[in-house]
Amino acid sequence: MKKYSLAINGNPYTVRIIEVTADIVKAEVNGAEHTVAIEDIENINMFPTETIERKPVPTSTQPTAAKPASNGDFCSFGSGNLNAPIPGQIILIDVKQGDSIKKGDRLLILEAMKMENVLTSIRDGVIKEVLVAEGEAVTQDQPLIIFE
Repeated sequence: MKKYSLAINGNPYTVRIIEVTADIVKAEVNGAEHTVAIEDIENINMFPTETIERKPVPTSTQPTAAKPASNGDFCSFGSGNLNAPIPGQIILIDVKQGDSIKKGDRLLILEAMKMENVLTSIRDGVIKEVLVAEGEAVTQDQPLIIFE
């Protein structure tokens, strides 16, 4: 993936190209994913004609125990915030201001890279403020919920 730092009318943009096909470009602009239709490209050879052979990734035959979700890297009640662990889109919010929560309660679902990530509470507490809305695109480390 290619990453570009651009300025348009003096405004800075970080653009990361995710995927390019013959008719679309998927790009992340300042953390928000966009799909752009290609109507016409002149004098550019961006689509390789040779096929790249992909080899399968070896997998372990030994089962591994799933790690419990700790939210430790992005949910700190000491800081009073639940922050986005990765960029994505909020698809469901289960709490609102003033709600009492218990350890393990689902707070919201963040969709990223076509995966639904359930963010849960790491302790009992009260929701002070929800900073995002369903459908909103968020960036990594962006505060999502403030706890009392």
